[in-house]
Amino acid sequence: MPSVLKTNSRIYKNILKYGHNSFSVSILEVLGETKSVSKSYILAREQFYLDWALKTYGLQVLNLLTETNSSLGLKHTLETKSKIAEARLGKFHSTDTKNKLSQMFSGRDNPFFGKKHTYEFITKLKQRTGEANPMYNKAKSEAFLIQQAKGKLNPRFGQPISKEELANRYKKIYVYNSKKELIKSCASVKSAIKDLHISAKTLRKYRNSDILYKGMYIYSKLQ
Repeated sequence: MPSVLKTNSRIYKNILKYGHNSFSVSILEVLGETKSVSKSYILAREQFYLDWALKTYGLQVLNLLTETNSSLGLKHTLETKSKIAEARLGKFHSTDTKNKLSQMFSGRDNPFFGKKHTYEFITKLKQRTGEANPMYNKAKSEAFLIQQAKGKLNPRFGQPISKEELANRYKKIYVYNSKKELIKSCASVKSAIKDLHISAKTLRKYRNSDILYKGMYIYSKLQ
């Protein structure tokens, strides 16, 4: 038995139950030659046939999702999430891949293209003022204020940076997998944020915490 048929999938389970002879492949529509039609048009036609199938056959349709180009409604099990995290551990998109992804979701191919935030959503954002604001009544740190100020407006403009501060800025970050095996080291906090696709706040939270973050342990010292 092919290993792919052992996966937890509706389609594969039904193939095993009813046999290959109970299934067939049909071409519903030819949209054109490759690259001659946009991704948005392909998804629109796919949605058309999916809507028709759901309306005609209801629960007999094996699709878990009801919208194309969306995983809305799909919930991974904790086991699946763990496997995905392990598979992605230490893997990062190349510059070429990032550029391709950027092109794929730009312009009309962007799911939010031509859409606007609803009045209710905008109202909720506006309501996050005063005590509803997470930063309400919290003083900004000196480091934050210095970071925001640029050039001569920075109170430390022209002042030398101490060795201690430089060491703190360029403190190395070490990344381990779930088995505590070193898989990556970053030259500084800034490079770790970039390489690990993680926010500074999240990095501070998990660094030296002995808590897994997406299948990784993060430390500022070699373990």
